[in-house]
Amino acid sequence: MEVRMNKIEVTLNTFQSSVLDILGAIRVDMSEIMKQPRPYNFEEETDDDYSIFKRFIPLDTMEKFDSFDLQLTDATFRDSFMKFLKTIGGRDGESLRNMTRTIFDDAVLCEFTWEGTATKRALKCTTIISVFLKVLEGSTVHDLKSFFSPYLRNAPVRFRNRVDRKKIRNHY
Repeated sequence: MEVRMNKIEVTLNTFQSSVLDILGAIRVDMSEIMKQPRPYNFEEETDDDYSIFKRFIPLDTMEKFDSFDLQLTDATFRDSFMKFLKTIGGRDGESLRNMTRTIFDDAVLCEFTWEGTATKRALKCTTIISVFLKVLEGSTVHDLKSFFSPYLRNAPVRFRNRVDRKKIRNHY
C-alpha cells in the first residue's frame, strides 16, 4: 500500500512540474506577444469603445469645442459619436440633459445662447446640435430650443458655483 502511495505521489509531482513548465512557457510567449507593436485601426474599435472621444470630452474650452465641431463633419467620426450619444440615454426627457452634461462643460456653454447675440455664439447653428437632433429621434428644433435656452442662460451661475466649491474645498 505504501509503495502504491509513493508511486501516486511521484506521478502527481511529475504532473505538477509539467503543468508549471507549460505555464511558464505560456507566460514567456505572452510577454513576447505583448511587446509587439499594434497599429491603431479606427475600424477595429468595438461599439462600446469610445476612447477616441476622451481627447475632447468634456468640451471645456472653445478651442476643443471648435475642433470637435469640425471633426463632426467627417461621416465616420459623426456616426461613432452618434453611437456614443445613444449609450448615454436616460429616462423620458433626461437623455438630452444627460448628453449635454456629458459633452459640454459650463465654461464653454457660457459662450453661447440658443440664437446668438453680438457677444455670444449661436448654439443652434453648430454641428453638435444637428447630431443631437438625429440621435433624439422624434425631437424637434423647438424641443431643443426649449431645453437649451434656459440651460444656457444658467450656465454662468453653474460655472461660478463650481468654481466657488473648488475654492472652498481647496481652502480646507
